[in-house]
Amino acid sequence: MDEEILILKFIINAHHSILSAVRRLPPEILGEIFLLALPDVDYIDSDVAEHIKGTPWLLSHVCRRWRAAIQGNPLLWSNIHVDTINLRRRIIHTFREDEHPLRALETQITLSDNAPLFVDFWMSRDTEGNSPEFSKFLELVLGQSSRWQQLKVCWSGRAPALHLLSCLTDQLAHLQRLIFHPYGFRYQLPPALGSLFALAPSLREALLTSNDFTDPSPPLDLPWHQLTRLRLRSSQAYIVENLPKAVNLRDCAIAPSRYSLISPSLANLPLVLPNVRRLTLCEAPENWLKLDTPLLEHLHLQSAQISFSKS
Repeated sequence: MDEEILILKFIINAHHSILSAVRRLPPEILGEIFLLALPDVDYIDSDVAEHIKGTPWLLSHVCRRWRAAIQGNPLLWSNIHVDTINLRRRIIHTFREDEHPLRALETQITLSDNAPLFVDFWMSRDTEGNSPEFSKFLELVLGQSSRWQQLKVCWSGRAPALHLLSCLTDQLAHLQRLIFHPYGFRYQLPPALGSLFALAPSLREALLTSNDFTDPSPPLDLPWHQLTRLRLRSSQAYIVENLPKAVNLRDCAIAPSRYSLISPSLANLPLVLPNVRRLTLCEAPENWLKLDTPLLEHLHLQSAQISFSKS
């Protein structure tokens, strides 16, 4: 009897995980937990190989039940990352089918169903030549532009692949957030891209430089009256000309480019920001401009000397 008891205890211990509470969670709750495991879309590694090995790909290999829960939640597949250099290298040197970027993207688009997409493009002037599979990859991503909710574009130099975005006229109906800036001062912006985002009817946020204002913002034509959040480093003339159009801004961070000049007549006019609650000013020279911010609640100055008129 003692031997039988030991055998039964061994069997019970071996199957103890079957009674785990996580096995009794509904698939919908599992899906919400898995969403919390996704990396922040603003701070994700641009390497496409690491992306394929990460969430949700990694979690889908744990067990059949987890795989079903992950594949049934389109939001888990809504982050798409394109690094033109690493992508081409990965396509050329990958032989395993389950790690091939093109196959992974096709699977991801299928599983994302109609969920909004968060798309990152990382481009470099060192990107040269196109393989058929590389072109197919970009074609698949651009073909889903009507579902883009966030677009992040970072590039340096000429970046030939940047020209491919110019064909997206009237296809950004659901774009709400734009993160768009170059690295360094020597960059070239395709002319057609300058006015591409002015026709985005849902655009609310435009972050056109890094958090520390390191890089200059490209001179884009934006739907200024729609914007509620803006981060910008540009010439004083560009700021004074366009910022008054953004009457619905709530969160604004601006920095003038160094050595940019503005006429004395414009400098003496107050720049009215009627609805701004949060304002960040960086690297502003003395008497750069006057601001009228009647609803301001939070002000952050970074090496700035500004004259304020506050009602």
